[in-house]
Amino acid sequence: MASRTLLLALCRSMNLEAYRDDTRSPTTLFVTAPAAMHDELEARIEDLVPKLDDQLMALTASFIREHCGIDVPIRPRF
Repeated sequence: MASRTLLLALCRSMNLEAYRDDTRSPTTLFVTAPAAMHDELEARIEDLVPKLDDQLMALTASFIREHCGIDVPIRPRF
């Protein structure tokens, strides 16, 4: 869900529109743009998704610590 929201935000920031094709999977998003824009979008996603995952994991660990009273290990990315 978070990575989908990130994709939509990146598309908006690049003046691109993501859309669904009702003849395909309802969870699949498509973006129509020149190849160079696709390459830029892909590069930004590859850069930002791991950063988003790291922040979400840190937030999750903090939430668990506060509400469950235990520490959970954050696994390193391989």
